[in-house]
Amino acid sequence: MKSRNFALAALIFLCLSLVIALLVFIDWEKKEIELGLNRDAAQNPMLAAELLLKKYDKTITRLSESQQFLLNKQITLSTSSSLILDEAALVEHPFIKPALSKWVQAGGHLIYVVSSRREQLTLGDNPFIETAEITLHEHEFGWQRQNVLAEPEANLHLPYKESSLALYLPYSYYFSNCAGSAHTLLPTPDKTALEQQDEQKKSAPNEDTAPAAQLICEIGYDDGYVTFLPSIDIISNHGLRHLDHGAFLLWLIGDNSHLFYLPSLQSPNWLVSLWNWSWQVVVMFLLLSASCLWYLAMRLGPAKVPNQEQKVPFSRHVRATGQFMQAQGHDEQLKQALLQDIETLVERRQPNFKHLARPEQARVLSQITGNDRDTLLQLLNDPLPEEASARTKTVNLFKQLRKAI
Repeated sequence: MKSRNFALAALIFLCLSLVIALLVFIDWEKKEIELGLNRDAAQNPMLAAELLLKKYDKTITRLSESQQFLLNKQITLSTSSSLILDEAALVEHPFIKPALSKWVQAGGHLIYVVSSRREQLTLGDNPFIETAEITLHEHEFGWQRQNVLAEPEANLHLPYKESSLALYLPYSYYFSNCAGSAHTLLPTPDKTALEQQDEQKKSAPNEDTAPAAQLICEIGYDDGYVTFLPSIDIISNHGLRHLDHGAFLLWLIGDNSHLFYLPSLQSPNWLVSLWNWSWQVVVMFLLLSASCLWYLAMRLGPAKVPNQEQKVPFSRHVRATGQFMQAQGHDEQLKQALLQDIETLVERRQPNFKHLARPEQARVLSQITGNDRDTLLQLLNDPLPEEASARTKTVNLFKQLRKAI
């Protein structure tokens, strides 16, 4: 017994020694895994840009109401500042178009961001696009990042301070015929320039020659200038971390110390977006829903109100029974059934009651119930009346007699 305890203790000690040795000699590595943005960054998509500009004594301010920048149909922002304008915000602030034109002409810097919903919002009639005389082309699929954490491949090179910035600019639209300074899309690594030109030609089939895909266009506008961009994902919290996007933000704001951002606060209708994406899917879904409803209706049947119990007077039952027996010619059977019911009840108190003569039965019933003997004798001997009301009355007399017994 002692040897077994000693062996068990030795085994436990050996196991503990191995575990301690593993914990001591293993080369542990601390690794941080990014799960996503914190609450502040999720609520403010320009938080990273704000922190970066703060290091260079520059600010970025988000505008949400027209009172913050518009007074008496005049832009109140300084002309030495820059304004990022989401094209979709023109629908929410329709009076801003003429005021913006005057502000830019006075020396303001407008960063015009093309909305991916411009077809849905019918934004084609636009003074800035018309004045710049640039052409917008919709890309069939567009360039979007599949993973916001992965480092993307640059699709644009931008000269900046005797160097070149590698940028990735997602886009749904691109420009052509830019009269100012334009920056063109780079060929993809797995495609030649000729293959990419063929793809652009497919996206613009009505033109004789495929235009060069321009992603950034800068055009002077009297004392100010306008920068056209297909999106601002590049300077958002997710995009600013990659490639040279931080330097691009500094290039974008230039010598100005204040950057304002006017986003679109109107969320798109998901049903309209789905219809624009594929109306066939919407129609198929509606047809399938209607088919399922039809199948369930046929399978389960129409809804019926349950029958509610109603108390019917006993006289109505008696009358119905009498009418049925009378119609079938069973008056005698009905009378015999009533007599047998009375005889069965009296037999419990008066044996051999059914073998007595009618006068004697009437006497016994009179003693039990206290009713008149002659009336009882007449009830036992007379057949059922042919008249419905009289027949019902006779049956009721049998019922009263039964209760009295």
